[in-house]
Amino acid sequence: MHLIEDSSLYSRLEKIIEKVKDTNINTFNILLSFQSFLKKRNGLTFKQYECFLNIENTFFYKKEKNDKWETLFTEEMRLKMFICAKYYENLAFFKDLTQKILTDPNFIPSEEKYDKYVNNKWSRIVLDEWFKEPLYSKDDIVIITQKARYSLNDQKFINKMAFIVKQNSSYIKNAVKGAKKYIIVPFGSLRSIEIEERYLRKAKKKVKK
Repeated sequence: MHLIEDSSLYSRLEKIIEKVKDTNINTFNILLSFQSFLKKRNGLTFKQYECFLNIENTFFYKKEKNDKWETLFTEEMRLKMFICAKYYENLAFFKDLTQKILTDPNFIPSEEKYDKYVNNKWSRIVLDEWFKEPLYSKDDIVIITQKARYSLNDQKFINKMAFIVKQNSSYIKNAVKGAKKYIIVPFGSLRSIEIEERYLRKAKKKVKK
């Protein structure tokens, strides 16, 4: 029987055994059996060695990778994660992760979870809409188009002109092009409306100074 002999195995086994002894009893017992075999035969079988490497990667190198990831986690990354969380908060997807993001300002997910959360198809649309340059500036005059008839409670404002008051007025709730939100005030109205960019078009009329 061919054995893999490696002078570093003794010390590496001791480190992992110490790390898992109070957290994973099954893994702890497996490592003790490897340690006993190593002392008797001065090596491990290929299957034992392969199993040991998997355990070592899980409990040691993966932890080091996560520690490094946390030091690289920036405020910009946190902002992107939060913007996505506001999109997912009323949806059936990523329930537990979204709850953690919204309730714990210091929470940092694993690199794998972060990547799946902010880099999937829907999140990319949401982030693109949030960070893109707004089509309309403050004080621009726009027309509320017919497309808004299903999103507005008050139909009298359809095809009416309005002033842009604020861009990115709240977090994006629809993963579609044109989902950036604005606060507008329709002509002749004393109240403001929040509306998505896709329901507006630029008016030709200029504001008189």
